[in-house]
Amino acid sequence: MKKLFLSFSIILIFLILLCGCGNKDEIINGKEARIQTVNNSALLIDVRSEEEYNEEHLSGAISLPLEDIEKDADKKIPSKDKIIVVYCNSGVRSKEAKTKLEKLGYKTVYNMGAMSNWYE
Repeated sequence: MKKLFLSFSIILIFLILLCGCGNKDEIINGKEARIQTVNNSALLIDVRSEEEYNEEHLSGAISLPLEDIEKDADKKIPSKDKIIVVYCNSGVRSKEAKTKLEKLGYKTVYNMGAMSNWYE
C-alpha cells in the first residue's frame, strides 16, 4: 500500500510539473517586435499610465493604460484580428494587459515586457 501511494504521488507530481510547463507567458523580443510593427502588421501598445506615456514612449505606440483596457480597447483597437505588441516599464503590467486583451477576444497578443527590450 505504501509503494502504491508513493508511486501515485510521483505520478501526480510529474503531471503537475508537466502541465505547468505549457503555461509560460511568451515574450516577444525587441527585434521581433520591431519587425512586426515596422511592416505595419502589428500595433504597438503602451500599457503604462498616461503620465508615463507623455514623458516618454516608443515611436508609433498607442497609449492604452492597463486600468483602461476593458473600457477603451475596442475604441483604440477595433479589429480583434490585428497583431498587438504590449509593453510597460518592467513587464508586469504588459503581462496582465496581454491576459486582459486575450480575454476580450484579441487573437494575437505579444508581450514585449519592458520598454527597454525594444532596443535589444
